[in-house]
Amino acid sequence: MSFLAWITLAGVLFLIMPLLSVFLKRLPFSSSLIYISLGLAISPLWLNFISIDFIHESIVFEHLAEVAVIISLFVSGLKLRLPLTHSAWVPAFLLAGPVMICTIAGVAAFSHWVLGFAWPVAFLLGAVLAPTDPVLASMVSVTDSRDEDRVRYGLTGEAGFNDGTAFPFVIFALIWMEHGTVNEWVSDWALHRLVWAIPAGLLLGYLLGYLLGYLLGKWVARFTIHGISSPLLYFY
Repeated sequence: MSFLAWITLAGVLFLIMPLLSVFLKRLPFSSSLIYISLGLAISPLWLNFISIDFIHESIVFEHLAEVAVIISLFVSGLKLRLPLTHSAWVPAFLLAGPVMICTIAGVAAFSHWVLGFAWPVAFLLGAVLAPTDPVLASMVSVTDSRDEDRVRYGLTGEAGFNDGTAFPFVIFALIWMEHGTVNEWVSDWALHRLVWAIPAGLLLGYLLGYLLGYLLGKWVARFTIHGISSPLLYFY
């Protein structure tokens, strides 16, 4: 199956499951069992729709990993409902901004001067290790949209921002490794990846998120009237 076929299958599944939630909630098991059963059904154990070769299908799994990260951050972001002007966001901005950049620089310096790594490799190691992911640790992340604990909010917000903050530095390190030196390519990289891409991405993400939330808010209200309820519908 191609990457588009997998995305189509996942999209159809995510659309059908909420619509069937009114029937599934009467069953003595959770929806997770259905997802696992579907995975087993398409595996070589039964229908044999998929025979995974991780080497030859590396590009597909790279895209799937990207989708998994996006979904994870999206679900975590749904729990952060305080306005951006609220003081609870300040720790998240500081952790994902200056603190993480200082961490990248510190790890890179330690890796170069103590461990003997070349500067591009040391910088890449710092960019990879600096972000944290408390979204995967329920004990230190926001549990629901009503959770206003400052520590949880700061860590969960940082976990969402840090991927976007660290990504340009990862790309910078990889390009540095490819060229071997820091020369004229740095200005083009900074112009396209920092000055243009980050503000444009933030603006586009905000506009699309606001529009999607508005449209899905009406969709949720319509399905709620008909008695259909599912966490996948509560996007707004």
